[in-house]
Amino acid sequence: MRDLAIPAISFGVVIGIFLGSMLCKALAFRLSKGSRAPRVVIAFAVAGALLVLAPAGFLAFVVGGNFGGAWADAIGNWLHMGSIGVPFGLAIGTAIVLASVLALGALFGGLIGSAIARVAPKPTPS
Repeated sequence: MRDLAIPAISFGVVIGIFLGSMLCKALAFRLSKGSRAPRVVIAFAVAGALLVLAPAGFLAFVVGGNFGGAWADAIGNWLHMGSIGVPFGLAIGTAIVLASVLALGALFGGLIGSAIARVAPKPTPS
């Protein structure tokens, strides 16, 4: 079982980054839709996601891996299958936590960018 931990965590990181980028993209475009300066909102959303990338990775390994592996182990024991599902739990927990934290970073960055775009002077057409 120990041999499957590294591939499971790697798969979870890849899936988490993919899901997180999709969520960040959707949030950034949703927040910038009604803004005066949509590029500012998108730039701040991207910056927010990039700023939380390192803490997201740490939380994904520590929290996501522990909870995902523990829940999969508990479910496996409840189904009398042993700890066969622990690598899947590691991957799922890591992916969920990584994607969630990246999306929260993009949301906070986009909200800050939206507030800045609202306060900024209105651009004049040339």
